[in-house]
Amino acid sequence: MTLLGIAEIAALANVSRQTVFNWIARTDDFPTPVASLACGQIWERGAVENWLTRTGRTRLSSATRPRFSKDTTYTFEDLKRSFGGDMQTYLPQVGSRIVCGCFNLQYNPNAPAEILVGRGPRIEMKAAKLVAQGGTLPVFLKHGTNHWQYVGNWKPLGLDMRQPILDEKRRAAGVSHPVTALLRLAPADT
Repeated sequence: MTLLGIAEIAALANVSRQTVFNWIARTDDFPTPVASLACGQIWERGAVENWLTRTGRTRLSSATRPRFSKDTTYTFEDLKRSFGGDMQTYLPQVGSRIVCGCFNLQYNPNAPAEILVGRGPRIEMKAAKLVAQGGTLPVFLKHGTNHWQYVGNWKPLGLDMRQPILDEKRRAAGVSHPVTALLRLAPADT
């Protein structure tokens, strides 16, 4: 059993110690400490990790996120276990943060550099959220049923919504569905 104090929980979730104190004080379902010592309360790591994932509050730091090997293929279950959140989308989200990119080459032949953003409020919102969020995120490309290849960390450059560009990219990709934007990404691992 691995035990955590306030500082370790903050490091695990990539938040401030004050945020952890707020979770403890303001949420009814924060895990019960396994002990209270003179130096403070301590918790079992698994219980805290489960709570973070279940409540969408996890923002695992790069130091605590599992490491992926470039060009290695992972299963959907591997990704769900590593990132949590809503994995039924091309940009899975935990809480308010996009945590990785999962792109299908069938619909995005130039992925991960160019992602064709389809129509629909949720689809369009995810792309805009990623650009506003900035930073980098791990990217996976689908190479068959339940085969997701890690291609490194990428950073969002922006959205292109010029209709002539969108029409050209959609035709070149051979996709029939509407495209509302072109999400451009650049490699962050250089």
